Amino acid sequence: MTTDDPGRCRASLCAAGPIAGIVAALCLFAGAALAAETAPRATRELVPSGAFGTIDLDAASSAEEAVRSLSLEKGKSVIVRTDYGVTRVAVGDPKVADVVVLQTSEIQIVAKEVGATNVVIWGGGQIMAAIDLHVGGAYSAVESEIQRVIGVGDVHVQSAGNSIVLTGSVPDAASVENVLSIAKAHFPAKENAIVNLLTVGGNQQVMIEVTVSEINRTKNLGLQTHFAATITRGG
Repeated sequence: MTTDDPGRCRASLCAAGPIAGIVAALCLFAGAALAAETAPRATRELVPSGAFGTIDLDAASSAEEAVRSLSLEKGKSVIVRTDYGVTRVAVGDPKVADVVVLQTSEIQIVAKEVGATNVVIWGGGQIMAAIDLHVGGAYSAVESEIQRVIGVGDVHVQSAGNSIVLTGSVPDAASVENVLSIAKAHFPAKENAIVNLLTVGGNQQVMIEVTVSEINRTKNLGLQTHFAATITRGG
């Protein structure tokens, strides 16, 4: 059996060290690239801008970028302008929204009912945009702000004549004050016309009722024991 030269072994190890480091770096880079490629991409939100609340919809460079999202209030509409000629438009649920073609590169999306649907736009024989449309109530923005602040609860904001009516449930009295403060901030002209019909702590009320029932049962047992003892002493 022959043995390798120690000097040659040391040289081989020294040469293998940088190579192994490069290979490890390449593996890490490939893993990071794969993770970035497979990670879900956030849908681009379309926000109306300008004095007339229009949206400039440019051509997407990929299928992922073609998917957009849009939020509208019921009864409102928005003008969408494209940098390409629109050849076809389709709406998933015509009850929720409608689309009117104004010009070759200009359409109007009308929010009809509360709900969700999608609007698909073709140009030159291919799909150029797929818009996920969410239609909320007239005061959906206020309801979202209330939900963000109090964190829990189910509060609805409606109008009744000249008044603003708050309905739903909140966990405690402090949340009621927060809801009223938000409503007053959004409707300063109707601050004295806000009707509070909120209920407080449905689950807490159930727990209190159960506790009271247990206490009553204990009292009943005590009364029965005392009554039996009285009869025994009387006999």
